[in-house]
Amino acid sequence: MEFKDQLEEKYNEYLADVARDLDLSIYEKYNTINHGALIKLENSQIRLQLTNDRGLISLEVSSAHAEEDFYDLELIFALLNPEKSLVGLKRKQILNNRVNLENQVLFLQAKYQEIASLFSDSKYRITKQRLSKLGEERFFG
Repeated sequence: MEFKDQLEEKYNEYLADVARDLDLSIYEKYNTINHGALIKLENSQIRLQLTNDRGLISLEVSSAHAEEDFYDLELIFALLNPEKSLVGLKRKQILNNRVNLENQVLFLQAKYQEIASLFSDSKYRITKQRLSKLGEERFFG
């Protein structure tokens, strides 16, 4: 199965109904034979990017009010669920936790208003700083 076909299958299985409910429409599709495929969606508040990068499916969010700059939903999960009392290895394990697509979509659906607020025009600059800091912590400890 090609990357594009696998991505379309996952989109239809997990994201299509939620996208309809959130008024997200597809504005771009891209496919390469060797590397993967992507589907981009948007509404008036956020943009989503569903990617298949050599078989790894992920969901990312960007503001609809700024240039595209996508952040993976797992990092946004860590931002909305801070574990300030955890330090060291335990905290790093949470920051590096992989979440399957089904649970990413469930999280998006359950926390949509909070996510949209984070990426709103008035909060995006600070959200971007906080996500960058979490990203650095994830990769560099």
